[in-house]
Parts: sequence; structure tokens; C-alpha cells
Amino acid sequence: MGNLYYYFAASSDELAATVLESPTVTNFPVVELKDIDPIIQLSRAEALLTGTGFDTVCANPRSDHLIAELDESVWVTTLTDELRDALASADETHRRQVAELWARSEEFDGDIDPTDVLPVVDELADLARQAKAAGDRLYCRTCL
Repeated sequence: MGNLYYYFAASSDELAATVLESPTVTNFPVVELKDIDPIIQLSRAEALLTGTGFDTVCANPRSDHLIAELDESVWVTTLTDELRDALASADETHRRQVAELWARSEEFDGDIDPTDVLPVVDELADLARQAKAAGDRLYCRTCL
């Protein structure tokens, strides 16, 4: 079946933690993705978007920081403001370049078509633009 990841925007960590109360993320701008892990795949996307090294991205205190856990199969983590800002400001050309490189990265085992990745980048960029405009941060609700 695969893991489900709900990427969403909220104004605070405390408010983001409330998504554990329902079976899906409601009342927040959200992008639902299957098998796009926030620490493995999304950290690589952030590195490509920002030009920052992967290890540096992962060392950011907001990179996949646990803020709430229902049990060992559902939890909420933070995403970095750098990812939000890079996605929000990426123009179409940059998003296409990132999708191409991201699809060929080891995190996808080189086994995905860039045309399948571009809509993911575009959806996340739309979410990031909404979040930045509202002064919100990005989060991920993981469901195993």
C-alpha cells in the first residue's frame, strides 16, 4: 500500500499537532502524497532547490522535527522554512530543473519519470506560496 504523507501549512507547531485528531488533514491547506518521505526525498528536493548540501539540510533543527505522535504509525513533523521559501520562490524553469534532478537522485533509485515528479514539485510550491503569504510554516503528517 505505501505510506501516506500529508504536507500542510499551519500557523504554529501547536496548531499543526491538532491534525492527529482526525483520519485526514482537514482545515489546513494540504498536499497528500504517497511515498514522498519528508526526510529522505523531500530533504533531497530542498538541497536541489537551495543549493545547500543534503547533510546541512538534514541538520536543520526544523528538518523532520517531531512535534506530535499518536502512536508509532501516525505523527507530525516540521519542515524547514528554507524549503518553504525555496519552493515559494521557484519559477517554472527552476521547478522543472529540480524535478529532473530529483527524479534521477538515489532517493528515488533513478526509477521515476521526471514528468511524474514535476506535478509533485508544483503542488508543493503552491502550498509553500500559500504558507509564506499567510506567515505559516510547513508540516508533514505521516501515516504508515
